[in-house]
Amino acid sequence: MGRRGPGALITGKPGVGKTSFARALAREAGVFFTATSYAQWQAHKEGHLGHVTQAIRNVFAEAQKNSPAIIFIDEIDTIPARGKGKWNDDWFGAITTCLLEMLCGFESREGLVVIAACNSDPSLLDPALVRAGRLDRHIHIPLPDIPALIGILRTHLGSDLEGADLRAAALAARGHTGADVERWVRDARRKARIVSRVLTLQDLLEAVRNGEPEWPVDVRHCISYHEAGHAIAMLAVGLAVPTSLSIGGMGGIAESERNEMSSLTRAYIEKHLVVLLGGRASEELVFGEGTAGAGGPQNSDLARATKLATELETSFGLGSYGLVCVGDERAHDLLLFEHLRTAVRRSLDQAYATALDLLAKHRRTLDALAEALFTSGYLDQAEIQAVLAKVPLKMTDTTAVPPIQPSPPLEAGDADASLVADEGSVVTAIEP
Repeated sequence: MGRRGPGALITGKPGVGKTSFARALAREAGVFFTATSYAQWQAHKEGHLGHVTQAIRNVFAEAQKNSPAIIFIDEIDTIPARGKGKWNDDWFGAITTCLLEMLCGFESREGLVVIAACNSDPSLLDPALVRAGRLDRHIHIPLPDIPALIGILRTHLGSDLEGADLRAAALAARGHTGADVERWVRDARRKARIVSRVLTLQDLLEAVRNGEPEWPVDVRHCISYHEAGHAIAMLAVGLAVPTSLSIGGMGGIAESERNEMSSLTRAYIEKHLVVLLGGRASEELVFGEGTAGAGGPQNSDLARATKLATELETSFGLGSYGLVCVGDERAHDLLLFEHLRTAVRRSLDQAYATALDLLAKHRRTLDALAEALFTSGYLDQAEIQAVLAKVPLKMTDTTAVPPIQPSPPLEAGDADASLVADEGSVVTAIEP
């Protein structure tokens, strides 16, 4: 808590623990903590504009009297950026101006820190709030992973279910927040209390699953091979080291730790494509056909691979269009052009063929890893390494990803002739 009052912005989905994080920080530092929000400011007196801005000033004055202190502003994204509020822009503009006044004067107030929480995209905040010297430090709290969920469950369970393996409950809870976990533990305890018995692991599992059935055995088997396929592919091409694999209520997930990144060359991107398509390739190799699980939403394997292959041509200057960069969020619309769609498909098809070939070479390791995941539902890095130690990859057989032959250069006039309007040819994706 130095002389200069720093500021930070915490982002994350509702329930991930942004307020708890700020409270814990204050508790650890042994300083005064005050939590506030726009809703509280508006509730001050009659809620007129002058009352709202006075409430803001009161918060900072209280913290100053009790410094060293942390001021926590919850859901700051409820205050729209100036110019975006339409009919009530004057109202929120005045509130933002008052808040900026306090933040600007904040630096000269010794022993004060301001932390704001945002549930949505921080880019939607007023730029003046997050510029240097204000809320310029960004802390993102992601959804908890499996080890974190186990820890959260254990914290809320206290002495209940001591010694129980909470992994199955954590797997079912994957994709949810710490707040959800707290609610499920309360629900499980209530159920046990109603029938006058101690809490059981089955009570907890039923509360977490909320009546949803477990994945059928064949689906779990397919997911196991899909995620193992990603892991084997990333090891075989040397792109990353898998840190965990899991099956849960949302399907499967393969998490990894990248090796030191090389420059973003075409060869590196082609390896990334192989890894993204490794899950579906594993399904086809083992079961004779791929499922729709690799596609669908904008963060799916196929969507990410399609965007990356498109960016090779339209953004990175590494494709048949040469040094062309269409730095536009609608660049994927160019897939309407037959020449580009052909180039993208060529990259994807060859990456997929490479993934199939690599997985076939390492089939024994793929089988061992998939079966271990199927049995336990979750493998951490040490467990993955234990499987690989017993059935190692045949690294002597691993070859570099063969270069993808780009489509012939686009000739003059081809663009007009190749324009098509097939429905469904526009692909939406996110950054890989």
